[in-house]
Amino acid sequence: RGPGQAEHSPQPEPVAVTVEPGPALSSWSPPLASADDLPTPRLSARLGVVTMCAGAPASAVRSHLAYHRAIGFERVFLYLDDASDEYWQSLALPDDGDGVVVTRCVAAFWQRLLRTSAMVARRSEQSVFEDAARWWETEVQSRQSLCVEHAVVRASAEGLDWLLHIDIDEAFLPCRLHPVDFFGSLPAATEQVFFSNLEA
Repeated sequence: RGPGQAEHSPQPEPVAVTVEPGPALSSWSPPLASADDLPTPRLSARLGVVTMCAGAPASAVRSHLAYHRAIGFERVFLYLDDASDEYWQSLALPDDGDGVVVTRCVAAFWQRLLRTSAMVARRSEQSVFEDAARWWETEVQSRQSLCVEHAVVRASAEGLDWLLHIDIDEAFLPCRLHPVDFFGSLPAATEQVFFSNLEA
């Protein structure tokens, strides 16, 4: 489940979004006034989100987390590519987590991940695996791939049905359909859904 991917076509219609000047998501107008505007889900699916960020303003990060939790994603896996104490403290995330699992990508995390990553172990099989194994120190997308793989394992262990991968400056915008119903209505054989980005 990668950012902006849609392999099977049942997609919501594009929604116009107004983005005013401001950093990342800290100044934006979502298509819903509140989560109460979403219809009640009729189906059943357990949803999660994974995103990696470095340097995004605290207000943008908190907005991203709160928004996706409010629209039905029960777990958010947040990977901090900037693992500094200063950045962590600036985010001022709630101690109780509220469905958010934060991983600070410190050196020890990368060492463990590189030893256990199936992508790294199978690097000769696909170019994306090789890129992740070879360029993780210098390329953001390579680190993203490894973090998403890590989150997939965690989401599966928690029994989540779907894991959405989006960037910190992106949002999943439901249109007249609860996200749980959208993902819950996909054919059982569906392994990936690719979404087209709607740029402001």
